[in-house]
Amino acid sequence: MGLVLVSTALASCGGDSSSGTTGGVAGTSSTDGIDGAPLSASLSGAGATFPEPLYVEWIGEFQSLHPKVTINYQGIGSGGGIEQFSKLTVDFGASDAPMKDEEIAAAEAASGAKVLHIPTVF
Repeated sequence: MGLVLVSTALASCGGDSSSGTTGGVAGTSSTDGIDGAPLSASLSGAGATFPEPLYVEWIGEFQSLHPKVTINYQGIGSGGGIEQFSKLTVDFGASDAPMKDEEIAAAEAASGAKVLHIPTVF
């Protein structure tokens, strides 16, 4: 399993000037932004259907800790995830197989950012 994303999508997770903490898992709070402010972002992703239930679970858990972050994932198939990611219509894509070198090069050229491949195993 693989998950790819543009590093600039993560950079968009900056915070605002409000602060505060919420209960939850030890060591976490709603003020985990770089500047101590709550994370705030809206991300979209698409791709493989097999890991979709796991991603939905992870997304729900993350959003419960960071309510100002919205993440939408659509299971449309690995090829669709790579295509949408390469066309910059989503912030991250998921694929059952790693992207080919030429797919990575095209996505990096289109986005101006480095493509990260993050293997997902479960």
